[in-house]
Amino acid sequence: MVRDIVYLILLLSVSVLGCIRYKRLDLSFRLLSFYCLYTFLSESISLILAYYIHNNSTVEKLYFPIEVIFLSVIYYILFESKRLKLVIIVLSSFLLISAALLYYFYPQPLLPSYLVTAESAVLIAYSILYFFQLISDPVESRLLALGEFWLNSSILIYSTGSFVFWLTFYYLYHHKIFVPTLQIILFVLNILEGVMMAVSIYLNSKTKKHTFSNNNERF
Repeated sequence: MVRDIVYLILLLSVSVLGCIRYKRLDLSFRLLSFYCLYTFLSESISLILAYYIHNNSTVEKLYFPIEVIFLSVIYYILFESKRLKLVIIVLSSFLLISAALLYYFYPQPLLPSYLVTAESAVLIAYSILYFFQLISDPVESRLLALGEFWLNSSILIYSTGSFVFWLTFYYLYHHKIFVPTLQIILFVLNILEGVMMAVSIYLNSKTKKHTFSNNNERF
């Protein structure tokens, strides 16, 4: 319960930061701010339902496709290559169609772990491909000062950890093995992702403001 509250406070803080600096953000980071706010609302409702009626599966199932859309659109904006944009459309469509088919034909009470694992694999692919774009761009010499770098790193780290987590969880669950430290690992991943997203939003707003100031000086 304490870990949940800490995570909610972090999500709310990142959302507030995005709202405060909204006008200074690029479109992709504005969407990121909305995504963090949506995650905060979803996690809050999920926590309340789990506490009072012990069933938050509906919220989890609704969260999944919207998360896929949010993150896919963000990467679609970030990518410059038309081929990579097409890859995003194909992979995100695959996830959404798979989710719709599973929800309809196999109405399980919980969100299938293999669906979340597939999403993590897709996000890993997004982030690795975007790192190649960042590295290949000669203009982007100061990667650590870019909000895009921190955003992409947060998604890569979290998705990789989530991929391993859900594969491990799936195996342990079917072998009736309970490992409480797995939840702690997922909590650490959530916190790390939230902090890195906050850094990305701050740096993007700062970079954009600095660029705007330089342009004004030229005129």
